[in-house]
Amino acid sequence: MGSGTWWCSLLTLMDVAMAVAARSGDPGDRSVVTIEMKNNFMQAATGVLRVKTDTVRRTTTMAFCEAKLYNDQGEICCMATGTFKYLKRLATRNADGERVINDDSRL
Repeated sequence: MGSGTWWCSLLTLMDVAMAVAARSGDPGDRSVVTIEMKNNFMQAATGVLRVKTDTVRRTTTMAFCEAKLYNDQGEICCMATGTFKYLKRLATRNADGERVINDDSRL
């Protein structure tokens, strides 16, 4: 990986981890899309990396999450916050080709 692209991979890792956290508490198992993400790099991320995420607040349509990236010494290398929007489930087709709409009364 080139020296100018390593940070992009770290941000992708943190974005995906927060999206998983946002989806994990949703009883409708809806998908999410990132609306906003802010990050702070504190030091170089070396060794085996670990991300810890938390959903700070969840509403009917949005989830607000935070993530911390740790190096193998347990030091925080990067912190991020993200806002995620839950997506409405779209109609699909069953095995017989009939249109099926998932009734999600929360939307």
